[in-house]
Amino acid sequence: MIDYVDQSYKELVLTLSKEQIQKVNILKSKNFNINDFNIKLSIIGASHCLDINNEFFEVFAATKINNKALLSEKLNEIKEISYNFDNFNYNFKLVDKLEIDNYDLEFNYIFPGDNNPETKILLKKQDKNIIVNTLHFYPNEKTTIFTETNIEVL
Repeated sequence: MIDYVDQSYKELVLTLSKEQIQKVNILKSKNFNINDFNIKLSIIGASHCLDINNEFFEVFAATKINNKALLSEKLNEIKEISYNFDNFNYNFKLVDKLEIDNYDLEFNYIFPGDNNPETKILLKKQDKNIIVNTLHFYPNEKTTIFTETNIEVL
């Protein structure tokens, strides 16, 4: 069991990189493969990390990741973000609620403590799109942060 550190959702930072992000404490992870395309989904603290085909990395955490990031934005600065690559298109946004159900992959991590903070990752394959939703529960602040990452496999 890890020691839980109470953090605020207001400290969340989205970091995007073409280099693998080091020094993250992975608590739980799953791989999702479609042909030669691979996504590693990880719960890291009260946060998440996506490794997309070992080419592009998304980290949403209450800490700044020190590396040569393409983007590093605080929660209150995040708008819809898109990148295009040779074999996939990437899109990230914050959402107010989840639009899809019947996920192909779902897992979570409940942290120790009185309030049971939780991080949940959900993945759904729809046609050429892989949709990853995350839920970050901050019960101490009565807040849930929802994200949606859409990866269009070309």
